[in-house]
Amino acid sequence: RSFSGDAHQIYAAIKSGYNQVSSHCDFDIGTFVMEAVGELWFEDLGKDNYNVSNYFDRGEGGTRWTYYRKRAEGQNTLVLNPGTKGGQDSTAKAQITAYNSSPDGGYAMVDMLDAYDSYKATSATRGLLLFDNRSRVLLRDEIKCSASSTLYWFAHTRSAITLSADKKTATLTNSGKTLLAQIVSPSNATFSVMDA
Repeated sequence: RSFSGDAHQIYAAIKSGYNQVSSHCDFDIGTFVMEAVGELWFEDLGKDNYNVSNYFDRGEGGTRWTYYRKRAEGQNTLVLNPGTKGGQDSTAKAQITAYNSSPDGGYAMVDMLDAYDSYKATSATRGLLLFDNRSRVLLRDEIKCSASSTLYWFAHTRSAITLSADKKTATLTNSGKTLLAQIVSPSNATFSVMDA
């Protein structure tokens, strides 16, 4: 987070962990959240209706992973080569492999390979960096695959979204405040707006 008392204070977090940590688990390795200037910009959707059919069937291929809020698509993370399995391995474990905090900012990196190795990934890391005197956030994914692959990057927000003409910049508006989200690379990646 940025410093206490900063009127533009930023809080950003990234998740590692275990996809079977409890009966309330999601496929959310690598998910992130972000607050800034008193607004929540990227959020976790939270629990679903506990009464839906087989909600707690959470083994590999379990019914739980057919529900949007439980699948990788329902998180602020990656979906690699989408299919019916849920988007991550059900028993995947991930650790923070690097961390640093300094007056200018800080970062954390998560090795997500265990979540995506059955989806043709040979390496998968996500880093979250707070920089420029703790005023900006960079989310960086580095993915290598054993074959040509399709990759989706998901982020959930209640903000109004306007895309630039080239669809590489998303302007989010929330309570009269704005946040710019920009794709730095790859050159062929673009944003699209979809309902959750």
